[in-house]
Amino acid sequence: MPPERPKTCIEGTADTSNQDKCTAPKEEALKAVQSGRESLNRFSADGAYTLAQLKSLPSYSRYCGYAGNNKQKITPEQYLRDFFPKDQIGTIRIGNVNPNLLPNGAKRGEELKCAWYVSKVLGLDWQSGFTESAPMLFAGLVKSGGLLVPNPKDLKEGDVIFEKGTFGEGPSKDDHAITHVGIVLKKWEENGKQKILFRHHSGSVSGVMTSEIELDSSKFDRQFYAGVRNSQITAQLAALDKSKIV
Repeated sequence: MPPERPKTCIEGTADTSNQDKCTAPKEEALKAVQSGRESLNRFSADGAYTLAQLKSLPSYSRYCGYAGNNKQKITPEQYLRDFFPKDQIGTIRIGNVNPNLLPNGAKRGEELKCAWYVSKVLGLDWQSGFTESAPMLFAGLVKSGGLLVPNPKDLKEGDVIFEKGTFGEGPSKDDHAITHVGIVLKKWEENGKQKILFRHHSGSVSGVMTSEIELDSSKFDRQFYAGVRNSQITAQLAALDKSKIV
């Protein structure tokens, strides 16, 4: 049995008072979402896009409008604007990627620091004074050259996954905003289903966890916000001996 998924790790939200307008074609976008999201091969053969590319495609509409809790969804563009000011672009640098930095079960006191854990695994060099939050990590990785992966089935080893709606229950569920982050250690196919190993810090109770996830599961599809792909992370993880990851 795979470990239980995390219940909460929310570390910030964006101001929606000046929400960016979404311009994706509504009718086309609706058809794309209903069909399980299009492959988006207009620009990319591997499902990774710049923000400008993604904004011109119908799938961008899934970041628009309102979520189940009647809160306005926060777009990738808004995260980049609110959590990583222009004068600080480039301050995140990838160091030595080390999935074994902390073993399963390791905890960071009582704090729910999923972004802190991923930052340590990736050896990120954060500018002094930054708060290591999931939204800020998303914005920083994208502004530092990371590509967006909007379809979970296009995820690859080394992609950083950002999730929404992992915090709260019922009407209070934060399914409009990024609430959790982790990294893909491995991807494979089993009995016709695509699966990944997802390493993350789930909070003060379980700490570091390695979860097995089916990419076509309805729960993961609902919680998936986006993946971010960085070539340095991908290359380093590919060079690691997977049998030695604990």
